[in-house]
Amino acid sequence: MHSGLTKSRTIFVLAGVLLLCACTPEKKYRALSFFFDGVPNPSVRGKLTENATEEEKASAASDAGEAARKAQRARGEAEKEVYQSQHSPYVKRECESCHDRTSKNLLVTSKRKLCFNCHDENKFTGPYVHGPVAVGACLMCHQPHRSTRPTLLLKSTPELCLQCHDKREVFANENHEGVTDCLECHQPHIAEDPMFMR
Repeated sequence: MHSGLTKSRTIFVLAGVLLLCACTPEKKYRALSFFFDGVPNPSVRGKLTENATEEEKASAASDAGEAARKAQRARGEAEKEVYQSQHSPYVKRECESCHDRTSKNLLVTSKRKLCFNCHDENKFTGPYVHGPVAVGACLMCHQPHRSTRPTLLLKSTPELCLQCHDKREVFANENHEGVTDCLECHQPHIAEDPMFMR
């Protein structure tokens, strides 16, 4: 089984190399620079002759570096458009606040306690605590790094809520007719009311 996996990987890598070889230099540059920073721009390199002066070479290298920085900024801007919310430690690349890099990126503490390393646990205690919050299962509703939805949500409501709450029961309640956002009326974490009303 292991040799079959290695054989599959080899075939996959060879197919990728063949595809890149078939591309024009410009297309190959765009594909590689999407994944890697600092890929030399063929149009800049092509302008240099073998007899180029050191100044011309330095200028071309500077142009290539600026092109790579522009591409990276463009990817960052595109990412901002795609992701509505990003976790602050993820954005700041403070991976160690959640991950222990010395042990294969395992978490620094249990999932149940992890979020409370930064978030005030007292803000998540009250007379009525939503089930996932009560057991420290924040990842049932939230992404840990970034999300296309606000507040790092996995899905939009009511789809998110209907992962656990029975759809037939929810919409059997006449007050829920036409509802498109559960959070307009209900608190997601804690409440004074048993139905988590706002």
